[in-house]
Amino acid sequence: MDPSVIVSDQSVANADPCAIVYSNIELVNALFGEHLRADEIAPDALRSYYVDYYLAQVNNGGFSQFVYNSHWSPLMNGFIRDGLAAMKAVGHLALFNENAAFLDRLGADRLQAFFESEYFDSNPERDALDANNDRFYTHQHNGQRVLAWHFLTDKGHHYMVDADGKAVMFDGTTKEMVTEVEAP
Repeated sequence: MDPSVIVSDQSVANADPCAIVYSNIELVNALFGEHLRADEIAPDALRSYYVDYYLAQVNNGGFSQFVYNSHWSPLMNGFIRDGLAAMKAVGHLALFNENAAFLDRLGADRLQAFFESEYFDSNPERDALDANNDRFYTHQHNGQRVLAWHFLTDKGHHYMVDADGKAVMFDGTTKEMVTEVEAP
């Protein structure tokens, strides 16, 4: 299998740094749509894909929503852990592992009851799983806490923050600014 992550030329040329991530998502969705298995897709593509899924779920409804919608998939969780480690998102990986340890303590029966529950009704497991949500948003930019989107490209790990009406992309290794564009 070729380990390359394939993205469109348009996404690479696009000023929006998220375009590369979206291109990867489109390709991975297409590959899954053609019934490819995870072991037939480049691991870095899946790491980016699943870390983005994790981010989207937590941003939309908290860690509990991620657990509920993913059914706490061991395969997916492995790609997320590997992706966060590859991006050197140490704090996010530690938080993911802390939440995973909580799920282990919760036990298989309570986790299954959570999956079978009505998510939006009174739900003590949901509320317990969301206890750490505030810690998810801990990236600092110019002395303020901001949300950061981390992603992998053929040029390595990058992250982007929304700051002062601009989308600012940084090299994940050097922390140097790569580009900035006006946020829509």
